[in-house]
Amino acid sequence: MSKYLLDTNHVSPLLTPGHPLRVRVFEQLKQGDNFGLCVPVITETLFGVGMAPRAVVNRAEWDRLRALFTH
Repeated sequence: MSKYLLDTNHVSPLLTPGHPLRVRVFEQLKQGDNFGLCVPVITETLFGVGMAPRAVVNRAEWDRLRALFTH
């Protein structure tokens, strides 16, 4: 089991279904790996989600995914 700390540029693609990084992270989660987020990454991600044209969709996806990460 490996542990990873993700940066903002790695978290943003996770909100896009089918993105290669999202696929990879989900595969690693299934294998028991852990992914962590620090507070600055969470705040930057939430700010970016609010600024995006797909803000409502991205926020819903973020709410669904956030439980997968330690912080």
